[in-house]
Amino acid sequence: GIMCNGLTSLRELWLNDTQLSGPIPEEIGSLQNLEILDLSASEHRPKMNITGYIPASICQLKKLKKLWLQRTHISGILPDNIGQLSELTHLYAFDTNLEGLLPTSLGHCNKLKYIHLSQTRISGSVISQIGQLLKLEELYLSNSNISGVMPQEIGNLRNLKRLWLSHTQICGDIPETLGNCQSLRYLVLNDTNIEGTLPNSLKDLSELREFNIRATQLSGLHFGLLGLQLGALWGYRSCVLNDLTKQGCAIIL
Repeated sequence: GIMCNGLTSLRELWLNDTQLSGPIPEEIGSLQNLEILDLSASEHRPKMNITGYIPASICQLKKLKKLWLQRTHISGILPDNIGQLSELTHLYAFDTNLEGLLPTSLGHCNKLKYIHLSQTRISGSVISQIGQLLKLEELYLSNSNISGVMPQEIGNLRNLKRLWLSHTQICGDIPETLGNCQSLRYLVLNDTNIEGTLPNSLKDLSELREFNIRATQLSGLHFGLLGLQLGALWGYRSCVLNDLTKQGCAIIL
């Protein structure tokens, strides 16, 4: 396990890709100067055998910038008071056993740039407070139990480059406000319950390079089966898709 005694001046704790096992101790909160905590496993290495819950005391690490817990056996919920981590820029906990709702206090982590929570059991909706994270560049929630509609507030994220919500229970219309996300390069919504028609505002996403809406409930996209294969050549039924194609965006239907 992790021993925290006498380490109060520690700024970085890198324990990734090691044989370490067991839970994160409550005493982690005593590392008041900690800026980086990495307990993760790299992509082609065995999962780290870090178990148990994320202790609430982790929210006392007021200087923490990077929290890497991906590819561990961490379970339970994200702490309700995670919003106290006002310096946090990286939150990586994908491919874990995390569950429960996204805490609304996450909206107070206003320096967050990267949220990677794919391949978890996190559920509930994408909280409207996500729109307070004005520096956010990447939001990955794919292959989770996320459901409900995309909040209108997502349009506040002018720096968002990657939005991955594939293989979730996300439903309803794509909000018109998404067209305000001028930096968006990857919009991946495949295998969801998204429905309705594409908002015209998506034409404004001039940086978009990939738009994946395969296996959704969206309507009026293409001319039958042949159009499905030849949309980029013949043109889509959707003028939004036609405009995005002209801007160099790959459409995946």
